Amino acid sequence: MVPPSTELSARLTELDADSSPGDIALKHPEFCNRDAVLGMTEAVNRVARENLGRAERLAEVAAFLAEALDDDFCRARAARCVANMKVLRDKNSEGLSDLSRALALFRNLGAEIEQAATLSCSLQPLIYMGNYAEALERAEEAREIAAKHGDELLLARLEINFGNILHRQDRFREAVKHYQNGLEQLERLEQPRDCAIALANLAVCQISLHDFRRAEEVYKRAREISEREKMLSIVAQADYNIAYLYYYRNEYAKAIELYQKTRFYCQSVNDEYHSALCDLDQAEMYLELHLHEEGVQLAGQAMATFEQLGMSYEATKAIVLLGIGSYQSQRSFPALELFAKAQERMRTEANSSWIATLDLYQALLLQQEGRYYEALRHCRRAQESLGTLPTSLLADTHLLLAGLQLDLGRIAEAESWIETAMDSAHILESPSHLRRAFWLSGQLAEKAHAIPEALSAYRRALEYQEATPLQLQVGGSKIPHSKNHAELYEAIIDLELRAGDPPDVKRIFETVEKSRAREIAELIRFQTNALPAPSRSKSTLVEQVNNLREELNWYYRKVNTNDIRATEPLGLSDDLRSTIRERENSLVSTLGELQSTEREFHSLVSASTVPMDQVREQIAENEVIVEFSIVRGLVCACLLERDGLQVVPLARLTAIRQQLRQLGILFMDAALQSQSGDFVSESQLARTMATLEILDRELIGPIRNQLEGRRLIIVPDGPLHYLPFHALFDGERYLYEKHVISYAGSASAHNLACAKLVSSGERDFIVGESPVPRDSPVSGHTGFDSKFARLPNLQALPSHPSEWRFLHLESTLRLRRDNVLFSSLSVGTSELSILDTFHLRLPCDVLSLAGSGPGIRADDYGRELLSLARGLEYAGARAVLMPLWNAHPEPTQMFLGAFYKRAALHEDRAEVFQITIAEVRRRYTHPFHWAAFTLRGKTRADGQNDLPRRGKISVESVGPHLDGSVGCIPPKSVDAGGQS
Repeated sequence: MVPPSTELSARLTELDADSSPGDIALKHPEFCNRDAVLGMTEAVNRVARENLGRAERLAEVAAFLAEALDDDFCRARAARCVANMKVLRDKNSEGLSDLSRALALFRNLGAEIEQAATLSCSLQPLIYMGNYAEALERAEEAREIAAKHGDELLLARLEINFGNILHRQDRFREAVKHYQNGLEQLERLEQPRDCAIALANLAVCQISLHDFRRAEEVYKRAREISEREKMLSIVAQADYNIAYLYYYRNEYAKAIELYQKTRFYCQSVNDEYHSALCDLDQAEMYLELHLHEEGVQLAGQAMATFEQLGMSYEATKAIVLLGIGSYQSQRSFPALELFAKAQERMRTEANSSWIATLDLYQALLLQQEGRYYEALRHCRRAQESLGTLPTSLLADTHLLLAGLQLDLGRIAEAESWIETAMDSAHILESPSHLRRAFWLSGQLAEKAHAIPEALSAYRRALEYQEATPLQLQVGGSKIPHSKNHAELYEAIIDLELRAGDPPDVKRIFETVEKSRAREIAELIRFQTNALPAPSRSKSTLVEQVNNLREELNWYYRKVNTNDIRATEPLGLSDDLRSTIRERENSLVSTLGELQSTEREFHSLVSASTVPMDQVREQIAENEVIVEFSIVRGLVCACLLERDGLQVVPLARLTAIRQQLRQLGILFMDAALQSQSGDFVSESQLARTMATLEILDRELIGPIRNQLEGRRLIIVPDGPLHYLPFHALFDGERYLYEKHVISYAGSASAHNLACAKLVSSGERDFIVGESPVPRDSPVSGHTGFDSKFARLPNLQALPSHPSEWRFLHLESTLRLRRDNVLFSSLSVGTSELSILDTFHLRLPCDVLSLAGSGPGIRADDYGRELLSLARGLEYAGARAVLMPLWNAHPEPTQMFLGAFYKRAALHEDRAEVFQITIAEVRRRYTHPFHWAAFTLRGKTRADGQNDLPRRGKISVESVGPHLDGSVGCIPPKSVDAGGQS
């Protein structure tokens, strides 16, 4: 008796894998008959969805036995099975050849239904090879035969294949109709395995129609059926495609989670291909997030697996990612070697787009290394590879050629390439390329000392930068064209200061504000399409903005991918760009409608600023916003009052960094002495105060007269984020003794914070364990612990945030230098990243942190402080009290206790901050102990806008003072009226 096909396949898999088909035939004569061979051919396709290797082995044995039996029907069936396995391995031409042989045999035998089934099988390789006309002819012939014989199952399968043909021709809506018709018939005929495949195809089509929600639902249906039917490869494919869908929409968190689940599942079922694809995509995602350690690890795994599978193209893409990872970890030489290796492999694939892309990557690295002539050679090779077809890659090449000619001082050549680049950008209607073209045009004019022309070009570049939503751009290179994201703003401010007599201080201030807004928006741009509105209201406009962003992320990635694939239809990228422009216009329009109702959300997702007149409305008569800005290595200060504005150049950044390094060393010494139980020596204190005096002279000295008797709202920039301005020393007094001081991320951020309503709640909470024991005299002295309810984690906070007043977080910050937003913040038993704070809901009057100070980092830019504070403000905190460094636990507890004791009685948090500093300083004289905290946000009581101007605020001064002995010549100061 001949075993059924399922038993045959099971028995064959138990045989020695090294046995040849001939050996199997000799050892198992029960397989050497017609029924057994036909049973094997019926089992092949089913087994292929579970284990492709097993299916290929089964097809090979069937083909051998068919020849041994000399049976043409068995030969034809076996040839069709072998062909299907080759198509699954992407060997379409070989598979089509085997199908043609099978078709000829069936025609000779007059087996019409088998002919129709073979014609149906031939459609997929014809589609992949682009032979759509022949595919349609064969599909029609197969349908006629199936209809003649009343074969409903074959007709349903042909409907699905018709859909595949139309899908490949971008006739997506027609394809969907065929898929749905085929699915209805397959469901009626109770063919779940075919339904799973049809659903997977339908989901791909719906993605092309940008119906992402429905595509996700259909994928999940396909997955459920496939899992039930043990179609393991379809399960893996569905999981992978859902993760890929999230990734292309920039929903990174969901994508990473699903890629990890998919990888685990693929490994459990030995699906190495989809497991490696997960590694490859997730590696690319990590590198986009600048998490290069994880990216390099996964890219290495993907490369090894693809090499083992003999998949050269995918392995080469992994090598490219390894090169990008090396670049991000500042290892340029290995990056260049990896790009060269990948390029050589792409030459064997004859992929001109990838060859050009890798030339561009190498040129960009060489340019940044100052190796301009080598970069120029790679750039010219890229241009030769790309031809004249207008693509983002060609526009990138023109721009890079222009930049290199500028670097080499070849003005005429640079001007010619800038014109060519401008033409390419206009053809593509690409704002990102136009921005870079005008940026280069400005540099060219600046080299020629044509300041007005340079300024005009830079302003045009800024217009194009602001014309499109902030997110992944079309034509985005994995290697950035510049490491300084603020260079355009700095160039404009610098030229504004030099061009006007007097300069346009309002325009300068607005540019500084735009730079600040752009900085924080750039930091979180990959998360903006998942950002909740602070109000947490179910806003239709917010949902519409997020949906449009998801679509645009998909389109941007798609057009970038098309430009790099030589096989894509020539007009496809043009169609996508047209769709992108339409969606961008819709997004800009929707954001405009949203600005009036969700101002804080709008500021983050579109890098918008608050107009200066509105900012002034929240400035009291006795207040001044001191907004520092670093402009091409020069520190400047914008002084914004209710009725005035000045811009003052101050000091060179290199000098400030040097003093910050010295201050960091001194504070480290103070920390070590505190840990060992020693008192800080007077000599160490004197050295610290001397450093603070130099910093005061450089940063405050030139503007001291303008600040006299004012409350200060200080907006730091770059490394100034690490500086405790309130501890600056003028030789007699600290800055906090002369001024009520608070901080802000920008003037616009300060305005948004001031607009928040004060909480009516009175409940106070501590999350996490205090580092000071409960029986410590410090804890008992302040009463800080006793008046706050203590919770183990953030999840334990009450569900009615309207009741909250003060919230203190005992935390630990583990800083990531590659992307500070992924720095780990531990709060009690809660683990989150800085990025996660933007998704929290923590509405309270004052939120304080302890244990999360990064320390003074003179060579960094303060992005972890900026983003953490901004995230907590976005979560609802009206004022944020956060450490610059981690002081000793006892003075920290004393500071917090004294602050909250007074804050419970007085709404002017900035004055409370000032008095608290003085109180802690009475006991701990060194600034390391009392100057660690900064206070930002809504720090003044409501209704204080019209407080009269006051003189010096009297705060008892305690501690040793040093006399100032070094004078300085203040730089030129320019006010709004132009008087100097």
